[in-house]
Amino acid sequence: MTRNPHQDIETTVCWLIADTFYTAPHSITLSTRPDDIEGWDQAGHTVLMTRIARRLGLPLTDGLAGPIIDVGGLIRRLSQNAALDSNE
Repeated sequence: MTRNPHQDIETTVCWLIADTFYTAPHSITLSTRPDDIEGWDQAGHTVLMTRIARRLGLPLTDGLAGPIIDVGGLIRRLSQNAALDSNE
């Protein structure tokens, strides 16, 4: 069975969002926006992105840590960064 790295990132990100902001993991979807989650403000975003970068072994750059529209967009950005990082 082939592992889907995008799915692994999605699972990890959703779990980290739920854990960081003390919310139920099943409530996090690809269309969840920061405004939907209590505490996901600028400071909370910085904490979340630091945790995600450490967990995925990615450097925390401005491009990676910038603002997001929704969880799906964040996962796409992380997947692209992970692919670029593995090609270096």
